[in-house]
Amino acid sequence: MIKKLKFRIGTWLLTFFFIFLYSCTPKINSFTVNKRTISANDTLQFNWDVTGHPTLLYHQRNITGPGTPDSAVVRYLEFTLVAQKNGKEAKKMIQVVTQPVNSTDSVVCATGLHGDTLIASCTKDSIRWGNNYRVVTVSSGSRRPLNVSHAGTTTLLDAAGTPSHAFEGTALNGAWRMSSLLTAAEKADMSTAAEKLSLIVTVKYETQ
Repeated sequence: MIKKLKFRIGTWLLTFFFIFLYSCTPKINSFTVNKRTISANDTLQFNWDVTGHPTLLYHQRNITGPGTPDSAVVRYLEFTLVAQKNGKEAKKMIQVVTQPVNSTDSVVCATGLHGDTLIASCTKDSIRWGNNYRVVTVSSGSRRPLNVSHAGTTTLLDAAGTPSHAFEGTALNGAWRMSSLLTAAEKADMSTAAEKLSLIVTVKYETQ
């Protein structure tokens, strides 16, 4: 009985030690932001749950080219949440992209083969893009004709990359589906079949 009692006390003390040690350690339980892509003068809302004292740090990187006007600069905003407790730190970073009001993006999806047709489907992340970025034009980025479906609309894009307004006004985010017949060269050698299909999308930021 004495040995058994000692074991129980030792186990309880060990468990208490780990609980005490854990409670003394800073921890970031959650760190979220309501938008991951914004435009100039937009606002962000952060939420966090931490163990310890929180501090939000900010760093900005600008992506520019020669002669790029300020209105066309893409900015990467890095927000780092730091939780401090008992001389220790825990960190977590969220990156937010500031896009110009008018910009160009792409939709790139991996293909699968169905008979003599390449099918590609993927989703533009709603957390990344929100609902404010709206499609203006869409064109083929694969140098081949593409049958494209998005937001309840379907259209055929030519291989030359001619812009289409078929999806104008729809949100960039959500599901995109593309299909394209195999070329003669791809049929002759399936190893040359395109692994991805892509779209070039011009978008405009619209406040709701």
